[in-house]
Amino acid sequence: MEGFFKDQADAFFMYSEDTRAQILGLDDSAIVPGLNQRLEEALLAGTLTREDLSGSTKSKVPTGTSPMATDAEVMALSDKLKQAGHIGLMEELLELSDGKLTKDWIRTGEVANILLQDYNWATALPVVLSSTEVLANPFYTPIAQLRKELENDMLIYGDTSVLGGRNQVITNGSSSLGSYFNGTTSTVIISSLENTTASDSFTWETPNQQDTRLVVMSGEKIDLKQGMTLKSATSDLVLSSRENMLIDQVTLDVGNEVAVRGLKDVDIKNATMGANMKATVKARQNLNVDGLNFNRSVSNILMEATTIRLSNVHFPGNSAVQLNSLKGPIDGKYPNFGTNISAAQQVGRVNFIQNVSSGGNVLNNRQAFDQFGNNIKIGKINRP
Repeated sequence: MEGFFKDQADAFFMYSEDTRAQILGLDDSAIVPGLNQRLEEALLAGTLTREDLSGSTKSKVPTGTSPMATDAEVMALSDKLKQAGHIGLMEELLELSDGKLTKDWIRTGEVANILLQDYNWATALPVVLSSTEVLANPFYTPIAQLRKELENDMLIYGDTSVLGGRNQVITNGSSSLGSYFNGTTSTVIISSLENTTASDSFTWETPNQQDTRLVVMSGEKIDLKQGMTLKSATSDLVLSSRENMLIDQVTLDVGNEVAVRGLKDVDIKNATMGANMKATVKARQNLNVDGLNFNRSVSNILMEATTIRLSNVHFPGNSAVQLNSLKGPIDGKYPNFGTNISAAQQVGRVNFIQNVSSGGNVLNNRQAFDQFGNNIKIGKINRP
């Protein structure tokens, strides 16, 4: 198989037997590009279809069907890339295109040049791009994979506008966010291949649009300054990252739905969440919450992770609360209770460590859970 060497073999054998069988069922042209990405097994086996993996091949990126680029267009792109410090990107474009730069490939390079720059919103805003161009760009694959995960969670759907970059610092100048929701645009994505930092509280409104949603997607870290508030009375909010997430002393107060989605661990400390319809917090590995209030009686609350550990969490008494872990409930109904549960016993379970309440009633044992926790259900998940 062309391109299959020691590195690809190492990547292949890090997967389980079932996943290796899935990989071998692909077209040969899809296997090596897929292995080169070294995707997490849960993402590969649970969320990426054959069509997704095949999208990593040269047959799924711009081809020679579009007209060849002129020398002037090639030179103009080369100059842009040099000015931005992306000199190696031109070489990669030539390799991907087999040395035949069409107008489509020039556009791919132009979009990549935008997406691979850093943006500080205090001085410059990123260019608005369509999600179609962004997700198809071979230099922005981690964000495309994260987008797929959010689609599986039904947290995002359809075409969107994207404000993309490598690293982004969102300042209070982001009050202009509402202007991006116009015409048919109901969802706006702020995406960073690496890190997203929000240094100031900000508010955005979409009075002329319905069912609007702001989605923040980060390939690495999301850094929210302690004490800040993200607020909108008319828009939903989704915060997501491929790496560990920390929400520390932050208030998320939005319209109908608020969601936090991490593909590794999620830690929440002394935070507040508010929404009319639904609050979602999901982690692939550990969800650790120490201090969480809901400032409205949100109708539905969903928490999911391999292991959930809750302390100082106060659920509204009228909210329908679903807490799902890998192993599910104990005796068909209960979480673990107390600080004396061993680490080994906590793994895969929902754990009420201390001071977890519903409607102001502390749920610290089975009797209290039976009496006051009727609005809370413990479930089991197949894929966090």
